[in-house]
Amino acid sequence: MRSRAGKSDALGAKVECGFTGGDIMRTVIVLVSAILPSVSLADSVRHLSVPERFWGTWGPEADLCRNDKAIFVVLAKGYVTSQANCTVQWVTETAGAGGSVFSAQCAALIQVRRMRSPR
Repeated sequence: MRSRAGKSDALGAKVECGFTGGDIMRTVIVLVSAILPSVSLADSVRHLSVPERFWGTWGPEADLCRNDKAIFVVLAKGYVTSQANCTVQWVTETAGAGGSVFSAQCAALIQVRRMRSPR
């Protein structure tokens, strides 16, 4: 903090001031940022598992749900298809105009089918 000790105004009186305008603004910013909860400032939330409302067996169309190659199963910690088994590392929930938008970061174990070479 700067002090204006020893300075005189137009009438010759000494002016003592412990704060300058910049010091007051910094103090207000620090107090406001300490009072506001950080959660209200976050635009996205990271989850460690898939929300329960998405668990289950899913398919692109109702008719294709009978086809084992077209469906995928969503679990709390990942999803399974006929070609891959993926583990969810985290799910990010972001506020959107029409509701929450979810995106997942996954690590996949791809099942490779080996073809035998003709002899």
